[in-house]
Amino acid sequence: MTAATPRTRTTGELFTVVGGVNTDTILHTATEPQDDGTVEVLERTGAIGGHGANTALALARLGHRVRLVAAVGGDQAGEEATASLRAAGVDTGDVVRVRAAQTGQAVVVNGPRTRHMMLWRGANDLLPAPDPVRGTLLLLDPPLPTVPALLAGPRLVVANPGGRTAGMLPMLCAAPGPVVLVCNRTEFEQAGGAARLPELVRTLTAVVVTEGERGCLVLDAAGSTAVPARPATAVDPTGAGDAFTAGLAAALAGGARAVRAAGAGAALAALAVEVHGGPAALPAATEVRRRLDADRSREHRNTESRSLEKESAWS
Repeated sequence: MTAATPRTRTTGELFTVVGGVNTDTILHTATEPQDDGTVEVLERTGAIGGHGANTALALARLGHRVRLVAAVGGDQAGEEATASLRAAGVDTGDVVRVRAAQTGQAVVVNGPRTRHMMLWRGANDLLPAPDPVRGTLLLLDPPLPTVPALLAGPRLVVANPGGRTAGMLPMLCAAPGPVVLVCNRTEFEQAGGAARLPELVRTLTAVVVTEGERGCLVLDAAGSTAVPARPATAVDPTGAGDAFTAGLAAALAGGARAVRAAGAGAALAALAVEVHGGPAALPAATEVRRRLDADRSREHRNTESRSLEKESAWS
């Protein structure tokens, strides 16, 4: 298993991340998997995974204080994952060890054009009711019965529930504080899609629909805005979505509006795909901040250029 990058000095915002912790087996294949066929595996790697672990690691790499609420098994995998998260600067005091269960596992198959993931949740679905939330809440894929207590209190919530989006959405819409929902196109359609959009932009702060290498679409009361993906030399897409969520949440907590925050998420996702192992293998915090600062400067110049072109067109 690839260990997380060592601890970063934490001085930033406080985040509570609630979501899964898995051990990931990542397979890179020469050809696309076919029905009843065999494909050669070019490379096999192991890493800490799960939406909760990935997002917490990415926030820690940004220098933030991160409390992870999760459940692992009583096995060696759970012990190693918790130790690695702690070494990377994540507060694991609320990571529960369920002695009679096994830590969640995922097998990720990256073909030349497609990506498939097989997930066994294991101990993740045995997460007990958590203690009160502190700071900004990142709500990923916890068991649905734990969600109402987590949403109590008027705090910023960034939710990326994955396959549990439809089930969690009514609770998110009833939350007392600002909520930004992140989902992919399939999850958006499963939750009601365009037919439900007027309700969503009325009750949520924003909906961010991610579209992989095409970037994302930010939907809010002001309309819809496309945010492009950032240029990257892709090596491994594992955990890129979690890095996006972390970058988005960090920018929102710092006061950025949804569109600008989505740009920060895109920049961190681009960094994540350039390394094997996703957020666990992100470079040192100083390098992350340097790249993100460079991205913000580039976007500022592009915005100024577009403004000048617009003025020229009307002159």
